Amino acid sequence: YGSFLTPTVATEAAVRAIRAGQLPLGDPAGLPALREALVRRYQPAGRPLGPEQVVITPGAKAALFALLSTVLRTGDEVLLLTPHWFGFDDLVARAGGTLRLLPLASDNNYELDPAQLRAALSPRTRVLLFSNPNNPTGRVYHAEALAELLSVTADFPDLYVLADEIYDLITFGSQPVPSLLDFPDPRQRHMVVNGFSKSLALVGWGVGYLVAPPVVARACAAWQ
Repeated sequence: YGSFLTPTVATEAAVRAIRAGQLPLGDPAGLPALREALVRRYQPAGRPLGPEQVVITPGAKAALFALLSTVLRTGDEVLLLTPHWFGFDDLVARAGGTLRLLPLASDNNYELDPAQLRAALSPRTRVLLFSNPNNPTGRVYHAEALAELLSVTADFPDLYVLADEIYDLITFGSQPVPSLLDFPDPRQRHMVVNGFSKSLALVGWGVGYLVAPPVVARACAAWQ
């Protein structure tokens, strides 16, 4: 993505917006049209999704920080599947959480064993954080693996599951990358972070977003 020019359609649209005059003051949650477009993009089969659950942020890192700052409490832990993107460490610390690592092994292609996950979770675990596809391994967790993960997290009612899906449209496999939003969320505990810097080559534009339960999304918009 870093080797590609920003698509002309994006640069021309930005120039038109600037030349049209003063940019309007927007909703803290982001442009309604963009939020509605993201709802149409996902259209999850397992549960309804509305624009009030989508918050546009200045980059995916800001989306991660907003979510972590909103849901973490004093003493809470974040369980992170690793190998992982290096930036998670500082984001968790700045949001007031304690990071715990769940190491996965290269000799089995970073498979996630449900029993291993269950053993790693504790009453102090507030967030389970993972990337799909993973940075840096490139591992994609398809629907069966995600379903097994969620069968474990369902037994921890206070646990939030946070998926970083920033690379979801960059894959070399024949199967599409599933989203956490494809799965039912009866306890309102699933959260997704994504953006456009990777998939649409908008590096440096700082346009990301989060999708979360309504109460969490409202708090993130208010924080922003």
